[in-house]
Amino acid sequence: MFPFTEAFLAISFIQVIITGDFLCNPSNLGWAVMFGDSEVPAKVVQPGVLLCHTPLHSSGNLRICITSGNREVCSEFKDFEFHSKPSSSFTDIAPSSRHLKSSEELLILAKFARMLLSGNGDLEVPDGDPQSGQCPKLKMGEGLWDRLIEELKVGCESPLSSIDWILEELLKSKLQKWLSVKLRGFNGTDSISKHDQGIIHLISALGYEWALSSVLSVGLNFRDSNGWTALHWAAYFGR
Repeated sequence: MFPFTEAFLAISFIQVIITGDFLCNPSNLGWAVMFGDSEVPAKVVQPGVLLCHTPLHSSGNLRICITSGNREVCSEFKDFEFHSKPSSSFTDIAPSSRHLKSSEELLILAKFARMLLSGNGDLEVPDGDPQSGQCPKLKMGEGLWDRLIEELKVGCESPLSSIDWILEELLKSKLQKWLSVKLRGFNGTDSISKHDQGIIHLISALGYEWALSSVLSVGLNFRDSNGWTALHWAAYFGR
């Protein structure tokens, strides 16, 4: 009833995305997934895609399958691998053990990034519209820049968050310009080349939800050389 094609690695308790084809009306059944002997509920998030959460399980391999909610098997069996949670990660390291920028350095960085994003030297300005060279999204963020700079002036309690925010703003601007060039340069259509569609996988792996709305129209189901789509990459990194 559901010959699924992919299942993804899990670390402890995490969401799992399963893709395949329904051979019946999916709304007529209550779906579930069997992880070994444990059955967990699943829901249809879009045609051919099921979402569930893994049960707590030690690291190792087991077999999984789709059921109709009563342990009645509705699909073929697939191998599934549980990974043990890493003992430490970058975010677990005490801030004092990392090389962090001082508030003064962050203030300079924020001013530098704001200047780059507010400039319109590389954008075309139509005659009679001196304000149009500035992206509306960037103008809307001026208040956030003011608040960030004021916080940095009095001392920043979370320098890593400030750096992440500045990086995100820079990436937003660069992504917008990149898409503008790519869409304008590929056969005169509103799509980008298959090679460039790989950016969707990078965005999904990084969990950059703010970027998805800009790129979803250019090929959500595009597969890379390993046959993975954006859903595969997002699930692999637990997004």
